[in-house]
Amino acid sequence: MVSFSESVKICLRHKFFVCKGRATLAEYWWFQLFFFLTIISFNLFIYLVGLVVEIPIFFVYLYCIAIWTLFIPLFCVSVRRLHDVGHTGFFLLVGLIPIIGGVILFFEFISKSDSNNQYGPKTE
Repeated sequence: MVSFSESVKICLRHKFFVCKGRATLAEYWWFQLFFFLTIISFNLFIYLVGLVVEIPIFFVYLYCIAIWTLFIPLFCVSVRRLHDVGHTGFFLLVGLIPIIGGVILFFEFISKSDSNNQYGPKTE
């Protein structure tokens, strides 16, 4: 089973731009948690700085760069997770359907892995 730190290392170092292959359930959800905590930390920091002084534009740029930099591996691990359950990466477009699309994707992201499919053997 992949730990939190291993998942972050896999997604940020080894598979930053890699959409091929598969991602385990643990790898996907640990990286989702890392993304969420990072965004919350940035928001909290900018909020606290904004209470004391006017927020410099530098922080806004830094925030945007961090989000877009983390969005790339988040997108790639999402595609790999869909591969793990037997869908193509284009299945992410289901998320564009209001409300129901996100629910469908959520259930796909929490479903068990296929044993072997066209994207390779099952990874543990």
